[in-house]
Amino acid sequence: WLFHTDGHNNFGESTWVIGNNSQININGTRLVLYTSQYHSGTGQNANIGFVNDGTITTLGSNNIGWIALNAGGNSNRQQYFHNRAGTINVGGTNDIFAYIMSPAATNGGWSIINDGTLNLTGANQFGIIVSNAYSYDAAEILLNSPMKISGRGTTGVVFTGWMDLDGGGAFSRSTADNIITTLPSTTRASVINVDVSGSNNTGVYFGSTSTNPFNINNYAVNVSGNNNTGFYVSNGIVNLGTGTKNEINITSGSDNIGIFAAAASGDALSTAANITINSDKSTGIFAKSSGAVTNSGAISATGASVKAIVADATAVNNTGAINVTGTASSSTDGAVGLAAMNNGASITHTGGGTINVDGSASIAAFAQ
Repeated sequence: WLFHTDGHNNFGESTWVIGNNSQININGTRLVLYTSQYHSGTGQNANIGFVNDGTITTLGSNNIGWIALNAGGNSNRQQYFHNRAGTINVGGTNDIFAYIMSPAATNGGWSIINDGTLNLTGANQFGIIVSNAYSYDAAEILLNSPMKISGRGTTGVVFTGWMDLDGGGAFSRSTADNIITTLPSTTRASVINVDVSGSNNTGVYFGSTSTNPFNINNYAVNVSGNNNTGFYVSNGIVNLGTGTKNEINITSGSDNIGIFAAAASGDALSTAANITINSDKSTGIFAKSSGAVTNSGAISATGASVKAIVADATAVNNTGAINVTGTASSSTDGAVGLAAMNNGASITHTGGGTINVDGSASIAAFAQ
């Protein structure tokens, strides 16, 4: 690794600051920009940080930007990575921007803040991985500027473990006199802004076995390109709520999905996301889940063979308004509002939401 902090912090915060004229190029295999770990406590609750105003580029393969190490010494302080005004280009194969596996402690956790430019341009990459080593009651991901994915086979944010996303967790406030990025006394609600293009990419992936819910109330996922997915729910209880932003926009390309639900029995997806589709052969919600799937968000779909909600061998409850203006891309593949397909699938539509269809070969509700 290039930078490392073993944070005793007896006399203040420990912060690496990369200046705006600095360039860091990582081109090799299994190289790491920055690693950090707690080490005992400090009377000042002084944090560990990395602030970037420069340009950081990775090439090669299996390289990582930041690892919050699972190295013991858990402390009621925070580790953070702030891409403040810089540019980070993650360009290699199997590269990762940030991997979080640090110990959890009362009033201690971590923060990732992106106010600059964060690009994932390579193949089979990951943006942020929250590992399942610990559960994080005090943590935040603030993608104030969107993470931009343009390569292939890449996932932006991965939750294999659980973290509190709705904010309000207690941070031990630092009283050091050399603070670069000020963290508040309570965590902020996470902000998930991801722009997905390229092919075979996913914006946000949930794969946690925790029984704690993921509550996201500030998110904008924009999807273009081909065969891309906004949210993929494989495991976990996920609530896409309403707040500052609650939108998924599929703007171009083809064969894209806003939300893919494939969770196990006992898990549940509840979504109030407003989904807009302007992409041929694309689907708002595709549910192939053993857990409950509920939608209250509005879905508007325009294009050839677009579909608002597809239930494949599962049950979906919908109260959201559905508007479809579509055409057929073939004699057998038209545009559909609600489609229940295969092995007893069902969609229950209640609550007064309207289903409007227009264009040629469009179907309001289809049951196989």
